[in-house]
Order: sequence, then structure tokens, then C-alpha cells
Amino acid sequence: MKMQFKVGSAPKRRRTEAVASIFQSEAAEDNDVDQEDPVGSIDGFQQSYDRGCDLAGAGQFAAALTCFDTALRLLGIDGAGGAASEGASMRRAASLHDMRSQVLLGLDRDFEAVQAAERATHLAPDWAEGWLGLGRAQLNLGEPRLAVASLTEALELEPALAEAKRDLERATVMLRTVVETGSDPRAAAAAASAASLSEGS
Repeated sequence: MKMQFKVGSAPKRRRTEAVASIFQSEAAEDNDVDQEDPVGSIDGFQQSYDRGCDLAGAGQFAAALTCFDTALRLLGIDGAGGAASEGASMRRAASLHDMRSQVLLGLDRDFEAVQAAERATHLAPDWAEGWLGLGRAQLNLGEPRLAVASLTEALELEPALAEAKRDLERATVMLRTVVETGSDPRAAAAAASAASLSEGS
């Protein structure tokens, strides 16, 4: 089952394929982890990740969050990247933090979603999808200035990322509205969300 999120007013997006490819293509690099961990970190990690994706796709965000947290623990990298192993594990951790951000948005825990997305960009600063996730979380939180900066970064890394282009346009309009009217950014975010929902019907 492929996960598809529609969080807040952000357009639907498929991220599971991109994230899954990170895990599959780099699994061979981490075979030595199974030898170090009798529980089988890689197998447990992959099971937790897959289960989290299935649960998130079914809208069971709290259970998905638990699975993603378990996968992060099995990966052995703390939330800030402190116990960092290099390469594949860092990219996997970034992807997991991005997934956590999405489910946190689904739980209306926008501030925590921004924090998780920031961890993703800290761990993989060259990953456009991470910056896209951060921009969306910031937009949901009602921070259009920050969202514009993050979405611009995503487009600098991957100029053809259509989702980032659409979200950057939305963030720019929201920022312009806030600046011109002096309105509360959170109220502007709510209005943009309502407008986006009515357009999608």
C-alpha cells in the first residue's frame, strides 16, 4: 500500500516511493548492523517503517508516529543527529523525520511537525524533499516567511520539483496577504486552507 498524505491545505503527494528507494538501495551497505544487533535492527527497522507507512496511509497517524519513532530508535540515530553514523543511515533518519513531520501535521501538531522537518533538513541538507516538507510544515504553522525560504531552498536543490513550485506560490500569496493587510499569519493560513479545500471539491 502506498501512502498518500493530504495534510492541512497542502496538495496530496506521494513520498513513499522516494523514501522507500532510499531504504532499499542502501540496505546492502548496512548488513553489518545485523551482526552487531542480535534483535536484527535492519529487519525491525524495515518492519517498523513499512507498518508506519501503512498506518499513515490509512489515516492512523498516532500509530504511524509510534512506528516511525521505533524505526528511528532501531536506526540508532537520535533526533538531533547526535549519535550520527554517516551516509545511508543519516539519509534514512532524515526520511523518517520527514515522515514523522507528515503524520504530526495529520495530528494537528504543527509545531512538532516543523521540529521534525527541521531535523530532516539538518541530517540531509541536500535533500529537496526534506526542504519541501519543512516548507509545508511552516506554512501549516502560519509562518509564510519561513515557508518561502524553505521552499526556495527545495527548488534550488531540485528546480523541477512541481510540488515545491505550487507550494511556493501559495506561500508567497499568503505572505503578501499578511504584509499588505497586517493580518495574523495563522489566520491567513486558515483562510488559504479553506480556499484550497473549496477549490479541491
